[in-house]
Amino acid sequence: MKFSFLIFILLAITVYSSCSNKPGTPEPPNLRPGEDACDECRMIINEKRFAAAYVTEDGDAKRFDDIGCMLLYKNKMSPEGATYWVNNFTNSAWLNADDALFVMSKEINTPMAYGIIAVTGKKEAGSITKSFKAKVLNFKELQKEFKQTELSN
Repeated sequence: MKFSFLIFILLAITVYSSCSNKPGTPEPPNLRPGEDACDECRMIINEKRFAAAYVTEDGDAKRFDDIGCMLLYKNKMSPEGATYWVNNFTNSAWLNADDALFVMSKEINTPMAYGIIAVTGKKEAGSITKSFKAKVLNFKELQKEFKQTELSN
């Protein structure tokens, strides 16, 4: 009886741990400001707070000096199953792009002049939009807006 209970507990722990972890979810890539070049424009990535990246399911990482460069590259290459990462404008910490909010304005100076920065939430976005005439978008909205802007240029 004790042996079967022990087996049950071990099996339950195994099932729980396999369900709670997301195997294969890529981590943000290592970024070396001043050394890594943008995969779109080939400029050296100097300011981490504007940087973005994606990692494919097979671990291939692409790095960008501007969120706009990442979106442009994404539209051309259409990577399957990639996880997108952006740096928080205020503290340069990696954020999963699906969890970030984006402030978009021509008044924001970014490395390649796309005027897009990433933040963690509405409060942070609100404080930035007070300084600029800007739109606040989630990642899906940003991709749609960027495509429309790209087509009109």
